[in-house]
Amino acid sequence: MPARSVLPVSGASAILRLSMGRGWRAFEAAARDPERAHRDLWAEIVAECRGSPMWKARLGGAEAPPLAELPITEYEDYRPAIEKAFAEGHSPTTAAPVKYWASSSGTTAGKLKLFPYIATSARQGHIVAGAYEAAMYRLSVAAPHVPLGPMLSFANVAYRPPSPSGVPVGSATSYYQRFMPAWAHRMLQAIPWEVYERSEMWNEWAPLYAAVRNVSLARALSAGWVTAFFENLLERMDGYWPYLEGRAQPPPPLPPVKVSRRRLRRLRKAFRRDAPPTMTDVWPTLAAVLCWTSASSAAQVPRLEPHLGRAALLDTPYACTEGVLTVPLHDGEEGHPLHPGANLVELLPEDAEPDAANLVPPWRAEPGRRYEVFLTTLSGLIRYRLHDVVQCTGHYHGAPRLAFCCKTAFLLKVTSAIIPENLLVSLLLEIGYRGQDDLLVGPSPSGGAFAIYHREASGQPVGADALDQALRRASRLYDHERTRGLLGPVETHAVPDAHPMWDWRKRPLAKSRYILQEAPKDLA
Repeated sequence: MPARSVLPVSGASAILRLSMGRGWRAFEAAARDPERAHRDLWAEIVAECRGSPMWKARLGGAEAPPLAELPITEYEDYRPAIEKAFAEGHSPTTAAPVKYWASSSGTTAGKLKLFPYIATSARQGHIVAGAYEAAMYRLSVAAPHVPLGPMLSFANVAYRPPSPSGVPVGSATSYYQRFMPAWAHRMLQAIPWEVYERSEMWNEWAPLYAAVRNVSLARALSAGWVTAFFENLLERMDGYWPYLEGRAQPPPPLPPVKVSRRRLRRLRKAFRRDAPPTMTDVWPTLAAVLCWTSASSAAQVPRLEPHLGRAALLDTPYACTEGVLTVPLHDGEEGHPLHPGANLVELLPEDAEPDAANLVPPWRAEPGRRYEVFLTTLSGLIRYRLHDVVQCTGHYHGAPRLAFCCKTAFLLKVTSAIIPENLLVSLLLEIGYRGQDDLLVGPSPSGGAFAIYHREASGQPVGADALDQALRRASRLYDHERTRGLLGPVETHAVPDAHPMWDWRKRPLAKSRYILQEAPKDLA
């Protein structure tokens, strides 16, 4: 299909498409010459960070050292300076002021992390958003064609008060909603900004506003976010008709609901059927749902698929609070190319010690090998350990294609047998798991076997014997230790819904997680 734009013909859409096209061209140039992109971006980062409290001593001289001479860092190296800066209002890692404090749930360590998003120049803004701009441009010209607006954008909307100095605090996904230009938000977003302010407002009113407009795209981090949202719409729809038909309006400060007659006829037709409507029954122009579809996120896909209707399910960039790293090409190949000009990425071979001398530049990544990811950003994180494991699946020009595998902390270990989370999820899907978010797999209470912990109310989602056999096929070491009797067969344990092990799933829009690293002591 020929590449074409479907954005409305207007000055605003022309500016938006021009911006995204610029992002794509910058990505292409960086992918073709990643070494030059690396040098140019390091010079930009040095200029931004050399006057900061944290990096002045190392980068403030007449000649800054090469990146390769600096040590690797972890979040705890930054925490004291970040906590002080959060209270006082300055940036600890750059000379620029902090525009937004992005909060992370601390997936690896379990502790809240804060990252400064700085006030960038327009040029720096295109660097930081480069991977996202390139990804959206590629999507707009992909075959099959996917239109770009209006869209449903899902953000972690858990409310946090501003910092003591008045700087907004929230998730990375909320950042893009908060600072999107008003004209772009009106044109591209189906849900008004006011609904993103608090989770309770989102849960009650976001499905209503989503129903008001036809949409072409839905974008979230995980399939579970989209499934929960659409099922919430189906559950609340009877109560929304007074608003859709103009007989009631949402409370201030929410904007009024205005529905065209044509749209109202479409909704009535969709919801008068005997069977629940699909997403494309509700939004006939919905071309695709974008979310993570691999590694642990793959377990949530089966529950979403019956709702999709005719919409395609496409992967979204590999990203984290610290930055967006890859650009999906939607070409059927495994993994997505790294954007070498958006963030500086270095890779640590999976079997190497976490030492600065062992980091390799991304253009030297070998297909088939696994690596840990280290990130250097315009916000002043330097050789920062993400604790993410990726696999190089090939190259696009000079940039490696990367497929996310798991967090280093999300390894299932009993005796010498170690199972990464992405392998566990693939095995669960193989034996029939359907992503109900009702199980965790971890060491047994005795410590001598793997165990399936499932919600007491949901029943046993998969069989212990089926998982045991799948593990034996997938892991020679597991099979060897089972044969020798060093590991017992997989156990199952029903756990009350009120048990603390399920608490993390009560958070708004929790990420996928299927490994329990330690057996609960109260179940022993």
